[in-house]
Amino acid sequence: MTKPTKERLLDAAERLCAANGIDGTSIRAITDAAGANVAAVNFHFDGKSGLIREMFARRLVPLAERRLELLKALQSDERTANAGELLDAFMTPLLELMSKADPNTQAFAKLFARTVVEPTDAIKEIFGGELTAYSETFLNAFEKALPHLSRLELVLRLDFAIGAIAHALSDQTRLAALGATPDPKRTHASLRAFLIAGLEAPAFSE
Repeated sequence: MTKPTKERLLDAAERLCAANGIDGTSIRAITDAAGANVAAVNFHFDGKSGLIREMFARRLVPLAERRLELLKALQSDERTANAGELLDAFMTPLLELMSKADPNTQAFAKLFARTVVEPTDAIKEIFGGELTAYSETFLNAFEKALPHLSRLELVLRLDFAIGAIAHALSDQTRLAALGATPDPKRTHASLRAFLIAGLEAPAFSE
């Protein structure tokens, strides 16, 4: 069954942007891959910027909602969750998404990693809008779990953590090139241990 035009455009944009970058992907390339026309992009998204914004939002907004759901479950007994539990709530939805084998999900994994390093105006707009409250909620929870860290140092460590997560999940072929067999479960466990150690390390002192 053929997908609706809007969904085909989003899928095509995701694949092409993952391969070529957002700036390197033209509207014409997207419409050709989707079997649509430029008028359809303008109708559904009001241009390329709207298409790119919705391409990110359709993945990131549900991801944020799932993370908040897990966080609320942790906080339901009114105790302070530890860093490992908070990290699980943060990472699990992303791992659930990345475990899907469809090509578009894998394309998004690469695109996600790319935008962590080089955030676009579209992704900044999303994080400055729908995802702001979610980010603050998680940051406040980590602040309670790691009271020995200043706000600045906590933000820095969480930023490092997000970069490590994106790097680890974006392309497992690097492991094969180094002689290691890619194993998502082992990657998750090793990444989790690495990040917890980094988050819980003593505060930096001058």
